[in-house]
Amino acid sequence: MPVKKISNETLAPDQLNPYPNNPRNHTETEIDRLADYIKSLSSEERSGFIDQIIIDENDMILAGHKRALAAIRAKLTAVDCRRVYGLTDQEKRAYIIADNQLTFSSTWDDSLLKFELSELIDDNFDLSKIGFKDEDLKNLGIGENDFDFNPPSENGEVSKKIIITVQFENEDDQQDLFDELKERGYKVKI
Repeated sequence: MPVKKISNETLAPDQLNPYPNNPRNHTETEIDRLADYIKSLSSEERSGFIDQIIIDENDMILAGHKRALAAIRAKLTAVDCRRVYGLTDQEKRAYIIADNQLTFSSTWDDSLLKFELSELIDDNFDLSKIGFKDEDLKNLGIGENDFDFNPPSENGEVSKKIIITVQFENEDDQQDLFDELKERGYKVKI
């Protein structure tokens, strides 16, 4: 795709034109969730909008249809856009599909996702703002014995290597956890 020019601009979200044949569907609930998330990140100093919307020479959206709709619902007056010049109609059509398909086909690393979501829970972050329902968390096993890992087998083999970093306010609590894990048969480093 030979792009002749790219520029970064700030435009009103209602000034942007959706691609008329956008094959990706967005439910009202998804748009509302994203709008709520954008509002939760917004303040006087910064917009809750991080990703740029990709547009062509005629303000037509190539990537970011849901973000544009959510920005309007969140009552943002301006969004960051990346304007791309020089794409053919075929290249625009392919880009719109690729932008959705290539991210759609990715998967989660469940253990890392669980860790990151657990960190957000510990910080009292409302996971529903980023699209995770209670059922999703249950399916990941979050909230059900989060740190009840299987101890080593009789022969001392560990089926999985798990690295946990724990911060303590005092050395007594650190020593208590160290002793408990050693008692259960875990290899522990301090």
